[in-house]
Amino acid sequence: HYVECWETLGDLFAAAGRYDDAEKAYAKVVVAPFPDVQMRARVAQGRARLAQGDIAAARQAFDAVLQSDADTDLARSQHMAARLGKARCDAAEGNHQEAITTVRKIVANASPEDTELNARAYNTLGTALREEAAALDEAGKDAAADKARKEALMAFLHTDLLYFTVPEAHAEALGNLNELW
Repeated sequence: HYVECWETLGDLFAAAGRYDDAEKAYAKVVVAPFPDVQMRARVAQGRARLAQGDIAAARQAFDAVLQSDADTDLARSQHMAARLGKARCDAAEGNHQEAITTVRKIVANASPEDTELNARAYNTLGTALREEAAALDEAGKDAAADKARKEALMAFLHTDLLYFTVPEAHAEALGNLNELW
């Protein structure tokens, strides 16, 4: 249970905003002898770095996962999660269309049973669309901004209605829905 304990501790620290402590906990898992477990820890590190606002470090963590050649079901899922993380980085850097395109491809190829990936994907799509709507508002393109906002609303509703069993993603979706409505 060593790996699970450190992952859970890292998740708790990240949720509490203690990103340095989360990084230390995930670092204990990254050295595990199993490639798919290492990948999962690197994805978690990337998410924590992204939440902290360190987009470059988050991108590095996601790239490390994508460079792995492990080929198990968990490894493939982590590759998708890393691609999703990179899309989140793109959205944060203002590359909204690139992020939206990437997420839509992930959603199209994701297994319906992978609820966590799908929940995070729809939240990422909603976030990218919301940020695009804000950029369109600034450019004075009201009709396009309204369309993007409606699409963001639908993305967050996907998470709310279909993937409510993923607590963190569901809470994120509800928060965004509250602001959009």
